[in-house]
Amino acid sequence: MPLFAQVKSAEINTGFIEGDIIDIDWVGKDITVEYKEESDYVESQENFLVPPEAHIFKKGKPASFSALEIGDHAVVQYYIDSSGSKTLTGITVSKSINQNDNPAQE
Repeated sequence: MPLFAQVKSAEINTGFIEGDIIDIDWVGKDITVEYKEESDYVESQENFLVPPEAHIFKKGKPASFSALEIGDHAVVQYYIDSSGSKTLTGITVSKSINQNDNPAQE
């Protein structure tokens, strides 16, 4: 009986951007980040899926997805899958919109 397997490319497209969180989909577990393109300083937006294994840091401490807020300034690390979707691997909030929040809130 023949076996069939899907072969994944060893090359993974990765990247990072720095910008402000402008939308959070709590149910779909994704965020939208607005940033400026380096080449022409035009504002752009990207949507990122946030999987459970994503590394989230806020105020220098590990945090949960629910600790993210619209307006937070962050650096997002991501990869692009074969369908072109961007999946967040890590996010570090460098400036919180709410300076009194608890970064580990659930």
